Amino acid sequence: MSKKKSASAKKPAQKPAKGNTSASRSKLYIWIGVAVIVVAVAILVLRPAAGGVDNIDSAKVENIDATKLEELANGGVRVVDVRSAGEYAQAHVPGALNVPYTEIGVVAASWNRDEPIAVYCLTGARSSSAVQTLTSLGFTKIYHFDAGFQAWRGPVEEGSGTAVSEIAPPKVSGPVMYEFYSDG
Repeated sequence: MSKKKSASAKKPAQKPAKGNTSASRSKLYIWIGVAVIVVAVAILVLRPAAGGVDNIDSAKVENIDATKLEELANGGVRVVDVRSAGEYAQAHVPGALNVPYTEIGVVAASWNRDEPIAVYCLTGARSSSAVQTLTSLGFTKIYHFDAGFQAWRGPVEEGSGTAVSEIAPPKVSGPVMYEFYSDG
């Protein structure tokens, strides 16, 4: 007697192993999680630099475009470039003062807080910080060129011009102590 395989005696269909399916799903969830984190970081890094200024009192701060900045500069408003002295020397808005944003609080302390002031940097990030400093000092009208010098299409000046980056030492009424260190 020869044994013939009957149609009903087929091998049962193999089901995928459950371990492989759950492992591949776990990997998928991990990749999705990584992708979400990468997108979130990209959004935070690439968001517009001037975003923080919108939180400040809009009666005191106005975001402006290049046309308005040129109009203000021609109208005698104090225009302050808060970039470094090197960036300022390469090119700047005509008539602008150079006060690096790290020094704006000290230098602007002597300015009239009721006179309007316009600030800019390269992209709007440093000038946003300067706007916050000026607001905290009590300036009542601040114009912020939030697109930054990269968006400026008007005339430019080169050279150090009117740089105000030198800070005078504070006047002290009492004794001053200096410390000197040496390597040897």
